[in-house]
Amino acid sequence: MRFIFNLILGLIAALGPAAAGEPIDIPQTDLTLHGMLFHPAGAGPFPSVVALHGCESLMDRSGKLAPLFDAWGERLAAAGLAAVFPDSFGSRGLRTQCRLVERKVRSEHERVADADAARRWLQTQPWAIKERVSLVGWAAGGVASLWAVRPRTLPHDGMPDFRSAVALYPACREVGRACLERPRSDPDPDRRCR
Repeated sequence: MRFIFNLILGLIAALGPAAAGEPIDIPQTDLTLHGMLFHPAGAGPFPSVVALHGCESLMDRSGKLAPLFDAWGERLAAAGLAAVFPDSFGSRGLRTQCRLVERKVRSEHERVADADAARRWLQTQPWAIKERVSLVGWAAGGVASLWAVRPRTLPHDGMPDFRSAVALYPACREVGRACLERPRSDPDPDRRCR
C-alpha cells in the first residue's frame, strides 16, 4: 500500500513544475481569514481543495508556510487542483493549540466557519469550478472536515457544498465524545451528531 501511495505522489510531482503559494485574504463575518493559495498553471477552470491544518499553526516560527503544507499545496497544484489553506490560528493572533485543554478555536465551530468561508471564496473565483470544491484536513483539521460535511439543518448559503472530504488521521474520539455528550433531544440540531 505504501508503495502505491509513493508511486502516486511521484507521478503527481512529475506532472509539472511546483507552484509557489501566494498569500490571500478571505473575508469572513467577524475577521479576515489569511491563507495561502496554490494555483495550477493556466486559466482553468479548475477543481479546488480547501485544506485545513491541524492543531499546530499553518506557518512555522519564521513565518513561512510549514513544509508539510507547502509540499501538499505544490502536489495538488501540479495535479491540476487549486488549493486554499486558511490559517485558522494566525488569523486570530494565535499559535499552536495542540497542548491546550480549552482551545480558543474549536473544530466544530470556528474551523467549520473557516472551511465554509474558504469554500465560498473559491466559488467566487473565475478560475474555479463552483461545484467541484473538496475538503481535506490533517488531525484537528480532519476533525473539522468531518464536522463541515455532516448533515446540516441550518440555512445554507445557496452555493454548492463540498463535493467530497478527506480526513487524515483525525482524532475521532473528539467527534464521538461530542456526540455522546449531547442528548438526541438537544434543541439545537446543528450540535447533534448523526
